[in-house]
Amino acid sequence: MIVISSSLVLSESDLTPDHPIVGYRNIVTVDNTVADSENPLYPVTNLANPPTHLRWQAAAAVLQYITITTDSADPIDYVGIARHNFGSGEIAVSIEVDDGSGYVEVIPPVIPGDDSPLLFRFTAGSFVSVRIKLAAGAAVPRASVLHVGKLLVLPSKIWQDHTPIPFGRRQTVVNGRSTSGEFLGSILLGAWNEGRIKETLIDPDVYREDVDAFMAAAVYGRVAFFFGWRPEMYPDEIGYCWATNDAQPKNATGHGLTEFDMQIEGVV
Repeated sequence: MIVISSSLVLSESDLTPDHPIVGYRNIVTVDNTVADSENPLYPVTNLANPPTHLRWQAAAAVLQYITITTDSADPIDYVGIARHNFGSGEIAVSIEVDDGSGYVEVIPPVIPGDDSPLLFRFTAGSFVSVRIKLAAGAAVPRASVLHVGKLLVLPSKIWQDHTPIPFGRRQTVVNGRSTSGEFLGSILLGAWNEGRIKETLIDPDVYREDVDAFMAAAVYGRVAFFFGWRPEMYPDEIGYCWATNDAQPKNATGHGLTEFDMQIEGVV
């Protein structure tokens, strides 16, 4: 679920709130992130790792803060969380930022409808710290992935030839059949979600200045990222994703513009 601040102010390069967004820039580290409490088996340092099988878990189902101290003046405009239980645990989540004069709430409390990835978007600013407030709920809060950073807003909307990743369901199944042709059942060996990020008509300078750093990080750096293809129109269609092909930019027809086609898999 993508939650957009009601007071969001876009920069000129952000285009519209409904342009595709990618959350790959991340300042969260094991050294700058603390939680009010943690289960010794599930420390808060796990939030700084990209794998989703590791997790942080609080010590009790009480009010919790996760605080990230920044060490630069680089702008921040999003918080991403994956593999959490805030929906099923009925845990209200809010985001607060501190520019040096005290914490201000930029995303009011919201209880997610489910446990799918979360992305909170707010007006970009330079902050000394960002914190996630988790109200007491029906379960002990837990999460596996935490991103805090500056979104990449892709320059072109996605109009066609696109399957939103929550709908891109794939599975590997072994089906049983008797010698007489009767169906004996099936065994599920694996299941996952997949999709693509296909961008066309990108200005070559914009690609070089903004997009290529993401391509290099995702394809060659194996950096996982949050991706929402229509944040305003379809806020529930978001995934925590990774690239599965060696996507490369190429010139499109004779107008000199650039395009790319990145295949992705993800957690939804």
